[in-house]
Amino acid sequence: MGIKITWAPSGEADIASYNLERSDNLTTPVWTLLINVPHNLLGPNYDTLLGVFWYLDATGDTTKYYRLTSIDLANQLSVPSTPFQPVSSAPAIPNIVKVDHNTPTPGNLRYQTAGGIPVEAAVVRVYKKSDFDAGHTDTPLAVTMTNVQGNWVNPISLTTGFTYVVQFAKEGLYGPDKTEVTI
Repeated sequence: MGIKITWAPSGEADIASYNLERSDNLTTPVWTLLINVPHNLLGPNYDTLLGVFWYLDATGDTTKYYRLTSIDLANQLSVPSTPFQPVSSAPAIPNIVKVDHNTPTPGNLRYQTAGGIPVEAAVVRVYKKSDFDAGHTDTPLAVTMTNVQGNWVNPISLTTGFTYVVQFAKEGLYGPDKTEVTI
Protein backbone atom coordinates (compact mmCIF):
# COMPACT_ATOMS: atom_id res chain seq x y z
CA MET A 1 0.00 0.00 0.00
CA GLY A 2 2.81 2.41 0.82
CA ILE A 3 3.39 5.34 3.13
CA LYS A 4 3.20 9.03 2.29
CA ILE A 5 5.78 11.00 4.26
CA THR A 6 5.31 14.77 4.52
CA TRP A 7 7.39 17.51 6.11
CA ALA A 8 7.29 21.27 6.38
CA PRO A 9 9.92 23.38 4.61
CA SER A 10 12.83 24.51 6.74
CA GLY A 11 12.77 28.11 7.88
CA GLU A 12 16.48 28.38 7.10
CA ALA A 13 17.26 30.61 4.10
CA ASP A 14 20.16 28.53 2.79
CA ILE A 15 18.58 25.07 2.41
CA ALA A 16 19.34 23.38 -0.92
CA SER A 17 17.65 19.99 -0.42
CA TYR A 18 16.39 17.32 1.95
CA ASN A 19 17.38 13.66 2.30
CA LEU A 20 14.69 11.20 3.40
CA GLU A 21 16.10 7.96 4.80
CA ARG A 22 14.52 4.73 6.05
CA SER A 23 15.62 1.96 8.40
CA ASP A 24 13.91 -1.32 9.32
CA ASN A 25 14.74 -0.94 13.01
CA LEU A 26 16.40 1.30 15.58
CA THR A 27 18.28 -1.43 17.43
CA THR A 28 20.87 -1.74 14.67
CA PRO A 29 19.76 0.93 12.21
CA VAL A 30 20.92 0.85 8.62
CA TRP A 31 19.71 4.08 7.01
CA THR A 32 18.92 3.87 3.30
CA LEU A 33 18.51 7.03 1.26
CA LEU A 34 15.06 6.99 -0.38
CA ILE A 35 15.14 10.36 -2.12
CA ASN A 36 16.91 13.71 -2.23
CA VAL A 37 14.26 16.41 -2.62
CA PRO A 38 15.37 19.86 -3.80
CA HIS A 39 14.10 22.74 -1.62
CA ASN A 40 11.94 24.00 -4.47
CA LEU A 41 8.48 25.32 -3.63
CA LEU A 42 7.51 24.84 -7.28
CA GLY A 43 8.94 21.31 -7.46
CA PRO A 44 7.05 18.07 -8.04
CA ASN A 45 7.53 16.95 -4.41
CA TYR A 46 5.96 20.08 -2.92
CA ASP A 47 2.24 20.26 -2.22
CA THR A 48 1.36 23.92 -2.73
CA LEU A 49 -2.10 23.47 -1.23
CA LEU A 50 -0.83 22.00 2.05
CA GLY A 51 2.54 23.78 2.10
CA VAL A 52 4.55 20.58 2.68
CA PHE A 53 7.10 18.46 0.89
CA TRP A 54 6.08 14.84 0.34
CA TYR A 55 7.30 11.44 -0.79
CA LEU A 56 5.34 8.25 -1.38
CA ASP A 57 7.37 5.28 -0.16
CA ALA A 58 5.67 2.51 -2.17
CA THR A 59 7.34 -0.26 -0.11
CA GLY A 60 7.13 1.47 3.27
CA ASP A 61 4.74 0.76 6.10
CA THR A 62 4.09 1.77 9.71
CA THR A 63 6.77 -0.59 11.03
CA LYS A 64 9.61 1.28 9.27
CA TYR A 65 11.56 4.20 10.71
CA TYR A 66 12.29 7.42 8.83
CA ARG A 67 14.49 10.46 9.34
CA LEU A 68 15.29 13.67 7.50
CA THR A 69 18.45 15.65 6.99
CA SER A 70 18.88 18.88 5.12
CA ILE A 71 21.76 20.01 2.94
CA ASP A 72 22.58 23.70 2.79
CA LEU A 73 23.91 25.72 -0.14
CA ALA A 74 27.47 25.11 1.09
CA ASN A 75 26.75 21.34 0.79
CA GLN A 76 26.83 20.84 4.57
CA LEU A 77 24.63 18.09 5.98
CA SER A 78 22.46 18.82 9.02
CA VAL A 79 22.10 16.65 12.08
CA PRO A 80 19.42 14.00 11.33
CA SER A 81 15.92 14.48 12.68
CA THR A 82 14.72 12.23 15.45
CA PRO A 83 13.66 8.94 13.81
CA PHE A 84 9.90 8.58 13.45
CA GLN A 85 7.33 6.03 12.34
CA PRO A 86 4.33 6.96 10.21
CA VAL A 87 1.02 6.69 12.05
CA SER A 88 -1.04 5.23 9.20
CA SER A 89 -0.79 3.86 5.71
CA ALA A 90 -1.26 6.20 2.80
CA PRO A 91 -4.79 6.54 1.53
CA ALA A 92 -5.55 5.18 -1.90
CA ILE A 93 -3.56 7.29 -4.31
CA PRO A 94 -5.43 8.53 -7.38
CA ASN A 95 -3.75 8.10 -10.72
CA ILE A 96 -1.34 11.04 -10.79
CA VAL A 97 0.78 11.90 -13.80
CA LYS A 98 3.53 14.41 -14.50
CA VAL A 99 2.48 17.11 -16.94
CA ASP A 100 4.79 19.50 -18.78
CA HIS A 101 5.22 21.29 -22.11
CA ASN A 102 5.17 17.90 -23.90
CA THR A 103 1.64 16.98 -22.76
CA PRO A 104 -0.06 15.29 -24.53
CA THR A 105 2.36 15.57 -27.49
CA PRO A 106 5.90 17.00 -27.74
CA GLY A 107 5.88 20.80 -27.54
CA ASN A 108 2.07 20.98 -27.18
CA LEU A 109 2.16 23.20 -24.06
CA ARG A 110 5.31 25.17 -24.91
CA TYR A 111 4.71 28.92 -24.55
CA GLN A 112 5.56 30.93 -27.64
CA THR A 113 4.37 33.98 -29.52
CA ALA A 114 2.01 33.71 -32.49
CA GLY A 115 5.17 33.97 -34.63
CA GLY A 116 6.67 30.90 -32.94
CA ILE A 117 9.22 32.74 -30.75
CA PRO A 118 9.62 31.06 -27.32
CA VAL A 119 8.64 33.17 -24.30
CA GLU A 120 11.15 32.90 -21.45
CA ALA A 121 10.34 33.50 -17.76
CA ALA A 122 6.58 33.37 -18.21
CA VAL A 123 4.47 32.10 -15.31
CA VAL A 124 2.52 28.90 -15.97
CA ARG A 125 -0.51 28.40 -13.71
CA VAL A 126 -2.69 25.28 -13.77
CA TYR A 127 -6.30 25.18 -12.55
CA LYS A 128 -9.05 22.60 -12.60
CA LYS A 129 -11.36 23.77 -15.40
CA SER A 130 -14.40 23.74 -13.10
CA ASP A 131 -12.61 26.04 -10.62
CA PHE A 132 -11.34 28.33 -13.38
CA ASP A 133 -14.79 28.60 -14.97
CA ALA A 134 -16.27 29.47 -11.56
CA GLY A 135 -13.78 32.34 -11.22
CA HIS A 136 -11.58 30.68 -8.59
CA THR A 137 -8.27 31.85 -10.02
CA ASP A 138 -6.62 33.17 -6.86
CA THR A 139 -5.15 29.76 -5.93
CA PRO A 140 -3.85 27.64 -8.81
CA LEU A 141 -3.24 23.91 -8.33
CA ALA A 142 0.37 24.37 -9.39
CA VAL A 143 2.74 26.99 -10.75
CA THR A 144 5.96 26.77 -12.75
CA MET A 145 7.91 29.02 -15.14
CA THR A 146 9.13 28.76 -18.71
CA ASN A 147 12.77 28.57 -19.76
CA VAL A 148 14.51 30.15 -22.75
CA GLN A 149 12.90 27.59 -25.11
CA GLY A 150 9.40 28.33 -23.73
CA ASN A 151 9.42 24.91 -22.03
CA TRP A 152 8.24 24.37 -18.47
CA VAL A 153 11.05 24.52 -15.90
CA ASN A 154 9.38 21.85 -13.71
CA PRO A 155 6.70 19.28 -14.46
CA ILE A 156 3.45 19.45 -12.50
CA SER A 157 1.67 16.47 -10.93
CA LEU A 158 -2.02 16.26 -11.88
CA THR A 159 -4.77 13.71 -11.27
CA THR A 160 -6.10 11.95 -14.35
CA GLY A 161 -9.75 12.18 -15.32
CA PHE A 162 -10.03 15.97 -15.22
CA THR A 163 -9.82 18.87 -17.65
CA TYR A 164 -7.38 21.58 -16.63
CA VAL A 165 -6.83 25.17 -17.72
CA VAL A 166 -3.18 26.05 -18.32
CA GLN A 167 -2.65 29.80 -18.15
CA PHE A 168 0.52 31.52 -19.38
CA ALA A 169 1.54 35.11 -18.67
CA LYS A 170 4.63 37.29 -18.72
CA GLU A 171 3.70 40.43 -16.85
CA GLY A 172 3.44 43.48 -19.04
CA LEU A 173 4.52 41.59 -22.18
CA TYR A 174 2.40 38.52 -22.97
CA GLY A 175 -0.88 37.01 -21.89
CA PRO A 176 -2.61 35.94 -19.99
CA ASP A 177 -3.16 33.21 -22.58
CA LYS A 178 -4.87 29.95 -21.77
CA THR A 179 -5.45 26.51 -23.17
CA GLU A 180 -7.25 23.44 -21.91
CA VAL A 181 -5.90 19.93 -21.54
CA THR A 182 -7.64 16.76 -20.38
CA ILE A 183 -5.43 14.37 -18.46
